[in-house]
Parts: sequence; C-alpha cells; structure tokens
Amino acid sequence: MEITIRDYSIESAFERIYAEIENQGIECETPNFNFGFINITNNEGVTDIDVFKESGVIFGTELDSPGENTRDLQTRVENTPTKGSKTWETRYMGIFDRKDGMSVVPGSAVSMKGECIQICRDASQETSRNTFVIIGKSAVEFSRCQAEIQYVPSSGQASGVYKFVW
Repeated sequence: MEITIRDYSIESAFERIYAEIENQGIECETPNFNFGFINITNNEGVTDIDVFKESGVIFGTELDSPGENTRDLQTRVENTPTKGSKTWETRYMGIFDRKDGMSVVPGSAVSMKGECIQICRDASQETSRNTFVIIGKSAVEFSRCQAEIQYVPSSGQASGVYKFVW
C-alpha cells in the first residue's frame, strides 16, 4: 500500500494518515502502527524495505520539502482553564514493548494493579508482545490537557509532499 500526502512535516503527515486509517476506516491492509514509521528520506543504507513491508512496518520519505515559515511567531496557544479544585487518582496502565513506550494496552487503565497485570498478561499471550505495567495519576472530572500549542504556517508557505509505503 502507498499513500502520498501534503503537510508541513513528515510527522504530522504520518499522524493524519494514522487518524484516517484508524478513525475513518479507510479500506486497506492495516499497517503496523506499533512502531510508528521509519523515515528513510536521508537514509541510503536501508536496502531491505521489502522485508519490513511484509511485517506491515511503515516507511515515510520526503518527496518535496516544505517551504520556509517567515512568520515571527509560528505558533498559537489555546488555553484550557480549569476552575475549582483538581482531584487526582492513582491509575495503572499497561503498555506494549518498552517501559517508556506510548502504545497502550487497550482497556488497561484501571485503579487496581492486579487487574492491570491480568489484562496485560492476556494481551501478551494474545499478541506475543511484552507488556509493562506503569503507575500514574489520572485527572478526575477535568482535562489533563491545559493548553494546546498549534503550528501556524505563513500565508505563502508551501506544504511538503511525503510518501508512506507499507
């Protein structure tokens, strides 16, 4: 499968493809999103792409560079004020493959460690992947996102062109 997309960075182009495939149900062979994508734009040493493609790993390459952003201020901030007291509760969550990874085991964000361990054991057996249980705090009745910083392109800035193959 191959998709070409225009955006201001290869990372944001990948995120758009991911969202379209996962959320909008684009009919295609689903790529392996567990590893993100491999940027081969400047990596002439990658020669066995076909071997990786068989496992569903996504390769991204830049076909045309994005234009330069000439704005002095290239971001915009949207604050999310939170009124009242903020209550937190301890939560356990399972993640796949790496202790610092962001691939969450579905349904594993729970308040009991034993329950999370069982969910992760089941997921490991089902997927043949390692899982880890991490501890953290979860916001109760308020959003953890307190501000969103958005990239703002200049009016004449051209987007880049990126190709993803899996």
